[in-house]
Parts: sequence; C-alpha cells; structure tokens
Amino acid sequence: MNKIFIAVVALVFPISVFAQQKISGYLFDATTRDPVEGANIQKDNKLAAQSSQQGRFILEINIFPFKLKVTHVGFFTKEIIVSEFPEDSLVIELIPRTQNLDEVVISGKPYIQFFRNNSFYIQDYVIQKDRLWAIGFPDKNILKPELRLLNITGKMLDRKLVNQNSGLFQDPSGTVHQYNPDSIFQLYYDGSQINFAYPNPMDKSAEVLFNFQVIRGDTVIFREFNPNRSYCEFIAANTLTGNRDTIFGSYNRNLYKSGNSAQNYTIGAIPTSQIFEAPPGHSGEGFPSMIREAGIKSGEHPEYAQMSDKDIMAAQGSKIAEKTPRDLNSELTRASRKAFSDYVYKRNIINKAVNAELFCSHNLFYVFESTNLMLWRLNPDYKILDSFVVGMNPDAKEIRMIQDPVTKLLFLSYRINGTCFLSQIDPTTGLIAKTRPITGFPFSEKVRINDSRIYFIYQLATGQTFTNLFSISF
Repeated sequence: MNKIFIAVVALVFPISVFAQQKISGYLFDATTRDPVEGANIQKDNKLAAQSSQQGRFILEINIFPFKLKVTHVGFFTKEIIVSEFPEDSLVIELIPRTQNLDEVVISGKPYIQFFRNNSFYIQDYVIQKDRLWAIGFPDKNILKPELRLLNITGKMLDRKLVNQNSGLFQDPSGTVHQYNPDSIFQLYYDGSQINFAYPNPMDKSAEVLFNFQVIRGDTVIFREFNPNRSYCEFIAANTLTGNRDTIFGSYNRNLYKSGNSAQNYTIGAIPTSQIFEAPPGHSGEGFPSMIREAGIKSGEHPEYAQMSDKDIMAAQGSKIAEKTPRDLNSELTRASRKAFSDYVYKRNIINKAVNAELFCSHNLFYVFESTNLMLWRLNPDYKILDSFVVGMNPDAKEIRMIQDPVTKLLFLSYRINGTCFLSQIDPTTGLIAKTRPITGFPFSEKVRINDSRIYFIYQLATGQTFTNLFSISF
C-alpha cells in the first residue's frame, strides 16, 4: 500500500503554508445556534477578549498551541487547546446551564473510558483494527503533545512526544498517518514501540491523501473540489498507468441546475462597504430588486435571482432607515450594511460549499451528499444504479456518513438538540434501519464506529474543562 501512496503523490504539485497573526472566532449556543454575547475569552489564563452581539471575538496570536477558556454566566465554562491556525473562523459552541449534565448515565449499559480524569487531554484519535492511536496533552500540558498507542480496551502499549500541531489521519487501507504543518509520517507498531516511516513534505500530496475515499486494487478514488468548493468530483486514478477519470460529480442540487454550472461558479466581490441607494423620494420601495440586480452582476449566489423582495430583506437583515436624519432614507444604515456583509460572507463561505463522501461496500460504491441528503448507489463500473433521498429530522445538524471498517455497514452520524445519534442505513433502500442515541453524553465529538462499537470524544460536564475518549456498544 506504500507503493500506491507514493505513486499517487507523484502526480501532484507542492503548495505553500502561510503564517497568520490573528484569529477570529464565534461563540454559539450549542442548542439553538444563537450567538453568545458578553462571554469572557481567556488566553493562557489572561482575559483576551469579549464576544460581541454577533458572538464574534478576535485574538492576537504569537505562538501555538495555546489554551482558551470561555466563561459566561448562562453557559457551562468551556476550555479548549488550539494547536494550529484554523482554516476559517474558530467556532466554539457553549452548552447552556439549563442542560442536565450532572452525571453520565447510559441506561445501565457499560461504557469504556480510555483515560483517567484529567490525565490526558485528548485532541484526536483513530482506530486501527484492535488498536487505538490518540494525540493529546498529558495533564493538559500544552507544551508537550504526546502520541499514545493503546489496545482496544484501553491498555497503554507505547507513547511518544510529537511536534506541535500534529494530527492523525487514516487512509482507506487502514494505514494511520501523523501529520503536522510540514510533514506526513506513516505510523506502525513493531510489537514493542511506535515507529515513524517515510516523512513526506506537506505539499499537495497531502490534499490527495486527506481526500482518499476508496482503494481497490491498483485504483485509488479521491475527491477534488473546485476553488469555491461548490463542486466536488470523485476521481479514480490507476497507479500503474497514471490514468485519471472522473466517476461522479456532486454539487448543491438546490442551488445549481447542473454540475457544469456549479463547477464554473465564481464568487463575486463581498460588498463589505457597498451602499445600495433607493430612488430619490422613495422610502425603500424597489430597494430589494436593486440588490438582486447588483448581486447577479457581481457573481453572487445563484439562488439570488429567484428570491422574493421580502425574502431578500429578511435574509440580509437589511432595511431602509427612517427619514429623520438628512440622507438616511436613501442608504442602508451602518448596522444593516454590516448585517448584509456578514450574511454575504456566511453565504459565500458556508452555505455554498458542497459536502460529499464516497464509500465501498460489497463491491458497490455509495456517494452520500450531506448537502442534499441524498444517497447514490453505483455499480463496480461506476454507473449509477439508483439514488435515494434520506429522510432526516429537520432539526438534525452536523450530518455525515461513516462506515464500520469491520462490518462495512454504513451509518449516519448527526446531532439533535445536543444529543448525538448514530443511524444504520439500509444501502438498498436508503431507509434508516435502526438508530442508537448516545444518551448521557450530550455534544459528543468525533463520533466513529468500529466492530459495532461507538467511539467518541466527550467533554466532561463538571466545568467543561477536560476531554476524554469513551466507547459504548451500538
């Protein structure tokens, strides 16, 4: 399998990494997704910022990693370790104190806790057959990140200090990799200690590796997004011949008429300071159509042209101000301009992107488009057999598909009002076969399944200042 990886990375080109000095973030209520105003954000035990009405805060950063502690009278305190610069804004969800988090109760069913309380602040983990790899901070010491290898019941096999900003990734062959900003290592255990193999530079080969979906013989299938992430294509690459073929394309089917239109979509300029004037003497009539026209010309959201005047005004939080001062009847207020620019940013960066994953089970391929809640079934030659709309609770959030590597069964992981659920999918009908709520562990993170056991990171309720790894049966 090493040869397959080396052959694939030879097809791609290097990319650069840029340093940053500031981090922006948002605080949200984990149950309602409303912004949290007036929270105190401490960086390394010193007050660094307060969240605005929109839940936003900005931090000046000199070094990674660092520790953030967020406190608010109406929410449980949350403490996180930030080990690298986030790709987008840092998003932190706070759990309201109205949630009952006094103790962990699993309806009498057993669960496994992998680390002693406050002994290891776990950040990332993967499961490899009967072993568990984890990266975290012993006793929350952010200066000494550590890689640990355990057996599936929690017994320590070995530990190694690792570089800052390290993470774990498991490719479809089951091979575990450790990565940091400039290198990728393959990890293996020789029966006595952890070993690191072939450090590779963190170039565009990392994009290919992290987007691996399936490895079948001499063919690897990986994802590739266009620059706007509005179109995702799955590419089958033969590692012997070098041939590459697109076997499936995914896009937001509610926003684009075809994959071609999604693939060619470009983002227009974000109008952070643009003022849309209403006709002289108007109190705002005709204003939405002017925004619509300007939006289309600047390459804004494709759905824009179909929105009603009322929808535009409501969606953007925009309004024409009262006539009292001199010229406020002909321009947006400062607050509504900001609301408009914030909305455009979220629409361009968040709402537009497509999310899709490809899996292989019993020699058939399955593409799950979480953006569209659709499951596509492909035969071994990548021809579409059928597709299903997956029925989900409208309150479900963070929906994604995961596969049990042992049983090859497909599951949906999602959250409803803080409770995490795992639902098994019947791949022949697209229907949910059975569901297991992770009760007693609200707001669990990084949920995975292996050999019909559910694994997840959970932040303990008391003080919300420590993460641990748990396992329960499906």
